[in-house]
Amino acid sequence: MQRRHYVLLLLAIAHALRYFDRQIVVVLIEPIKQEFGLSDLQIGLLTGFAFTAVYSAALIPVGVLVDRFNRRNILAAGLSIWSALTVVTGFVTNFPQLLATRAVIAGAEAVSNPSGLSILSDIFRKEGRLTAIGAYFAGPSLSIVIGFTTIGYVAQAWGWRVAFFFAGVPGLILALLMILTVKEPEREDKAVTDV
Repeated sequence: MQRRHYVLLLLAIAHALRYFDRQIVVVLIEPIKQEFGLSDLQIGLLTGFAFTAVYSAALIPVGVLVDRFNRRNILAAGLSIWSALTVVTGFVTNFPQLLATRAVIAGAEAVSNPSGLSILSDIFRKEGRLTAIGAYFAGPSLSIVIGFTTIGYVAQAWGWRVAFFFAGVPGLILALLMILTVKEPEREDKAVTDV
């Protein structure tokens, strides 16, 4: 496997984990709703507004950081934060804690696409770039096929709290693997022109 394909594999897995961690609440909403006695409004805030509002607000500042600093480190930090907080979600004791945890996860997940796509653009200059981006975006589909079934099984066997632990730990391992085995690629020189 070529080095750039190895990096693509790690980025695609990170993207899959981002999507998986984002959607896991939807898979586990029934036992969470029962335990905390959530209303439909609270479920809507948890699965929609609180997450999406923070994620959207974080994208532009994250893009500025990705343009200026080490993308691998930004991605590994975001991956570590959202994965650790996915584990922490299994320990929350009330709705405000659950809502706050999911909102911070959303902010951390905002690093995924800007960092991943920027790195891919530099390691797959022109040849193969679109194929690489296609493979990167295939990650979330795989997370649905593999992850949701697995999480459903884990939640049924050991409870929804264990499912969050099971979902978060792989991201922590992947973040460490990125730091240890992936170098920040050289940025492609981009000519600035007035249009």
